[in-house]
Amino acid sequence: MSQKTGGSKILMVLNDLKDFPLFDYSDGYHWKWYSKGDEISWLNIQTASEPFIKMNEELYIKEFQKMYDDLCMRQGFLLNGQNEYVGTGTAWFDQYKFKEFGRVHWIALNPSEQGRGLSKLIVQETLLKLKELRYKSSYLYTSSNRIAAIKTYLSFGFLPDLTTEEYLVAWDEYLEHVK
Repeated sequence: MSQKTGGSKILMVLNDLKDFPLFDYSDGYHWKWYSKGDEISWLNIQTASEPFIKMNEELYIKEFQKMYDDLCMRQGFLLNGQNEYVGTGTAWFDQYKFKEFGRVHWIALNPSEQGRGLSKLIVQETLLKLKELRYKSSYLYTSSNRIAAIKTYLSFGFLPDLTTEEYLVAWDEYLEHVK
């Protein structure tokens, strides 16, 4: 298990974006796509929710500068009834097994909002955007100690990629956590 990330890396794949569950918004929560200046909110959410990775502006630039102009249609935010930014997700892209895949990337929810199923709204909006951008499949990385996140991804139909020894070991670590 990695001390740096708090768990071993798990790769999960959703082979078909045609059909996944949809969830209703409640209590004034709503979604918005990135606009200039939202990187501050992204950093605040990630910093509050991520204990293992140091969040800073340099990381944001490294992750997103190559497609900065596309963030308005790829990076979104969950806001509460008071219009406070409480969650974020990015509909990114990459290759998986030499095919173009949409990537569910940098999903985060402020800890004060966790435990109410709101992360499902973030994943839902990210997948809907990937589908709108004409991706047929999606993948994501998480780590073996992120039990609630993995359960959320499983609820959307993501399955673990168990094709390498590294991923098999990581999945076994997850299974040990949920026993």
